[in-house]
Amino acid sequence: MKGRYGVLLLVLLSLASLLLGGCGGNRPPEGGAPGTTEEARRPVSDEEKALPNLVEAYEKVESLPGYHFEGRYWMEGPAKTSFLHLIEKVDAEGNSHIVVYEEEGGQPVLEIYVVDGHTYMSQGGVFMDMGPDSAGQMAQFASVYMAVFQGSIVMATDLERVGHEEVNGIPATRYQARFDRWVATQLHLQTGVSYSAEGSIWIADEYGVIVKSEVQTEVTEEGQTTKLTSVSEISQVGQLPPIEPPENVQPMPGGP
Repeated sequence: MKGRYGVLLLVLLSLASLLLGGCGGNRPPEGGAPGTTEEARRPVSDEEKALPNLVEAYEKVESLPGYHFEGRYWMEGPAKTSFLHLIEKVDAEGNSHIVVYEEEGGQPVLEIYVVDGHTYMSQGGVFMDMGPDSAGQMAQFASVYMAVFQGSIVMATDLERVGHEEVNGIPATRYQARFDRWVATQLHLQTGVSYSAEGSIWIADEYGVIVKSEVQTEVTEEGQTTKLTSVSEISQVGQLPPIEPPENVQPMPGGP
């Protein structure tokens, strides 16, 4: 993502998602302390208990037998705009190919292969042999880009089932989601930032993983509003061919 402003918003999203995750079922109801309102005394329905945990549903992607993930993210602010297009392919053996674009229709700004624990990375079209990736450092590096989509998804709460659809041939339940009002209030009180988000999330019946998301967000700070849109889809589950290393790989400068 270009510019410090985009990074700052990403940090805000991450911090808020941590706040949401840490609150769990202990956050106070609106209008008073726990135990002082009808809402606090209301028993949790079976339907509410059955609603999915979005963090868990997001992380379950790692259990899929290979997949194709594609996500796009737009940020429109008063001074600048940003765009991110991320493609991640993972085969049944866990080998991966990641491509990152920062301009619609442009050239990749980053491309990574991790095959049999060995890493190959390209910036500018030339692949370099980065050596073994025993510590999973490339996955951590790529997760910085993936956090844009993760932050948008896990912060969407107040889930409501609205239908059942197929996403790229995968039967899934669609949920309407909104941003948790208590967390939005805390963000405003602690940082002066107003935050609202809503959208839809599709969770696969068989795998319990998020296979599609559409989230729209508005962040207002010091009277200026920034709009963020995040969309993502998973396809080709269990259908990707084995991922091979790229061709014409160059050795790392100064390497053995």
